[in-house]
Amino acid sequence: MNLQVLTGKVALVTGASRGIGRGIAHVLVENGVTVYITGREHKESNDYKNVMETAAELNKLGCGKCIGVFCDHKNDEDTKKVFDQIKKNEDKLDILVNNAFSMLDLKDELSEKMFWKKDASLMWDKTINVGLRSNYIASCMALELMMPKKKG
Repeated sequence: MNLQVLTGKVALVTGASRGIGRGIAHVLVENGVTVYITGREHKESNDYKNVMETAAELNKLGCGKCIGVFCDHKNDEDTKKVFDQIKKNEDKLDILVNNAFSMLDLKDELSEKMFWKKDASLMWDKTINVGLRSNYIASCMALELMMPKKKG
């Protein structure tokens, strides 16, 4: 896919250490975009690629650039640090892809007990806080970088 119009842009793809987020980041890097990707640190499991490994792989494409940042989007301070880093290093953000989602833990949780037999409010809060609330917070923070340029 050749999207030359993207060359030189700066993007943030949340939840991009694997899956759909990684695929989106791959296409962006392939087309000359500087892409910041976020992912949680998975110290206790080797099942998941960490965001730094994914960034290293995407940097081998040699077109754009990929910067991995550990971030748990349940934590607004973690999210703010990502945007602070982008502002400091790039002074702009052209593209935001809100991809972070917390059902990543569902596989582990289902292996022990069916999710409906667990604390329903806990599962709901985990899903909504990362899958919805964090996307709203990231969008508000992205606007602070996009509005001065009147685009993004």
